Amino acid sequence: MRPVRLLAYVFVCLEILCFSIFLLAADSSAVLKSTGSVALNGAGAPATTAIFSGDTVRTANGAVLTISAPGSTVLLPQNSQLTFKGKSVNLADGKATVTTTKGLSVTADHYRIAPDGTGAAQYEIEKSGDALLVRASKGAVTIQSSGKTVTLSEGQVASLNQQGLLSVQNADPLSGTNSNPALKGLQDSLSSSDGSSLPICPSASLCKARPSVSGIRPCRCKQL
Repeated sequence: MRPVRLLAYVFVCLEILCFSIFLLAADSSAVLKSTGSVALNGAGAPATTAIFSGDTVRTANGAVLTISAPGSTVLLPQNSQLTFKGKSVNLADGKATVTTTKGLSVTADHYRIAPDGTGAAQYEIEKSGDALLVRASKGAVTIQSSGKTVTLSEGQVASLNQQGLLSVQNADPLSGTNSNPALKGLQDSLSSSDGSSLPICPSASLCKARPSVSGIRPCRCKQL
């Protein structure tokens, strides 16, 4: 092979390698924005920073953060912990609100929660000990475990534990609530007071600032 052709071949290979690395990084990184005391891998996190697959974040009392990736956002309120996995997150404790058009899923214990069909949905998860509550706010959501799949229609709330599914309840079509106090508590804690499915932003900065990567707002301003 002539030297000129060899150099051209090497150059093309390097371009392909760089492009592949870029695509891999795009799928496994996101932007974190936070207020209050937030830990990233056990150390204090800047108010705005990049995070990568495998990074763990935890919010202290009064803190809140958003994770923004192309087509997806995750809102993590106070006293919650999750690990970012690129195309999914693992919720270890607390609550999370996921808004996605790219099928972003959540794992909690041995459950996998994900949008059904088109990959677009908004859903909330609350984990406390071995108890798990899942609410499909917009679109349908599937819950998978041990080869079994349960589908929640929009507005339904599922209660689960380590042993399996406990109940699935619909919101009352007249009042927008349901009779189960635990499920009602989940809806109250993750939705606004006027019944909107988007939770109220807990800080002015999150209320006014649009996520820098995703075009989806994870929360709404109370005055709107």
